[in-house]
Amino acid sequence: MVKSMHITSFNDFWPFFCKEAAERGYNQTEFMQICGLPKTRYNSFTTGAMNLTAYYVSKIMNGLRMTEDYVAKKTGKEFTSKQREALQRITWSNANEDILNALAKSKGLTKEVRELISKKK
Repeated sequence: MVKSMHITSFNDFWPFFCKEAAERGYNQTEFMQICGLPKTRYNSFTTGAMNLTAYYVSKIMNGLRMTEDYVAKKTGKEFTSKQREALQRITWSNANEDILNALAKSKGLTKEVRELISKKK
């Protein structure tokens, strides 16, 4: 018989984030507020009406000032390599919004960047 493997989803970390926020003295509204999220997201995540994505996990981890390593150590669950890449992409995008905006506005600049990337490979 083949043993089924559970792939950790971002949703698997939700109970941990809630517990951490409560232990730090935040109620549900304050928790969402420090993460820069609408208070309605709390119930949406709790009921499963919405899934946690890299965007939301990044905002939650920033709000609670957590690192990926801290989350893994406290939960005993590792982010998958794809999840780590997604979190890095979100973090980079937020820190480099000006670059993304310039690329979005200029096809020529985008082409130049692609050429640079292909030369590095």
